[in-house]
Amino acid sequence: MSNLLQTGAAFLAAQLEAHASENVTVQRANGTVYTDVSGSFGKTNTEVDGQNGSYVRSHIIDFIVSVENYPSALGLPQADDLLTRTTGAKFKVCEVSGEGEFRYTDAFRTQYRIHLEEVF
Repeated sequence: MSNLLQTGAAFLAAQLEAHASENVTVQRANGTVYTDVSGSFGKTNTEVDGQNGSYVRSHIIDFIVSVENYPSALGLPQADDLLTRTTGAKFKVCEVSGEGEFRYTDAFRTQYRIHLEEVF
C-alpha cells in the first residue's frame, strides 16, 4: 500500500514544476555553471527578537526545486552559489539562522527550498 501523504507531496511538487516554474542558471563559487535548472520562486518569513520585547520581521527569497532536477554534480546547495533568472536578476544562496542554506519542503525530501538574497 502506498503512502498517501508521500503521493500527495509528489503530486503537488509536479504541479508546481509544471505550472509555476522557470529556468535559472546555477553557478558555483568555483565557476562551474549549470543551465536550465527548473524551479519556482517563493519566500520564507523570518522573525528576530529585538531588544525590549520588539521583533524584526523580514523575509528571504526562496528557489524551490525538486531534488531530482537540481544538478547532482553540485551536491547540496552551498552559500555563495549564484542563481541567475532569464531576466538577468541575480540571487546568492545565503544561510538562514537555524536552517542553513536550504531546507526540504516536506518529510519525504522531494524538493529543496533554497534561501536566497538578491544581488544588485
